[in-house]
Amino acid sequence: MTLVTDPGRHNTVWKEWRRIARGNDTRYFLEHKEAVLESLAAPSSAPDDLLLARGLYSKDPDFWDGLIERHQGVNWYLLEDKSLDAVVSVSSSSGLCGVYPPRPSSLDVIVGHRFLTVLWNVTDPGNVGTILRANRGLTDGAVVTVSGCNPWSAKVARASAGSLLGCAVLHCREEASGYQLLSDLQDRGFALHAAFPRCGTSLDQVQWTGRDAVILGNETRGLPGNLAQQTRPFYIPTTQHVESLNVAISAALATWEWRKCNV
Repeated sequence: MTLVTDPGRHNTVWKEWRRIARGNDTRYFLEHKEAVLESLAAPSSAPDDLLLARGLYSKDPDFWDGLIERHQGVNWYLLEDKSLDAVVSVSSSSGLCGVYPPRPSSLDVIVGHRFLTVLWNVTDPGNVGTILRANRGLTDGAVVTVSGCNPWSAKVARASAGSLLGCAVLHCREEASGYQLLSDLQDRGFALHAAFPRCGTSLDQVQWTGRDAVILGNETRGLPGNLAQQTRPFYIPTTQHVESLNVAISAALATWEWRKCNV
């Protein structure tokens, strides 16, 4: 695949990009240059399309020409800087943007990890992306989302700083599927630890088993109450000034506590 110059706004591929930017396509944009370049290292995380700004290309054309030559399976497009800013989901300053398909992991892949973060109806993509980044950076574990937001989106990818591309992710669209998943995890030897505001064991006293799933809920509604009877509930001690912490912070704290005992 050679470098294709700006296809123009009436071209079919441009219209596809606009659908992706509006969230009307299963694929998503990632505008983080370093993460996009890193994704080229493995076929399992490579993008479908790469959109390269002329300004970035002109700084080191030999580098980009060599990269294009080595990655013939990717569709490369050279866009004017303003054109790139006009098509992506957010104004891009990096000069490089990738288009990626969703790559959900199977349950068999998920349970191959020793630590799982299960997000129950977490709807904020910024939180989901931040949790993905913490999970991959601290444990190289897997993430399961139950209901809530679609993990394969530009906002999640951006908040994850590209960790979405390298993290094993499974999405259960319905809560019923989430309950079945928890049952499957228990059958496969996982201990289920669920976060509640003032219930169960203090996080620093949790007994980790080495195959653990931490379940966190929506910041407004929390977790369904029946999960307290089906799991090992824990809480994060806080001062009297706040009832609970942000879900991404809570996930990072739980991940760090697990890491201290298991890595």
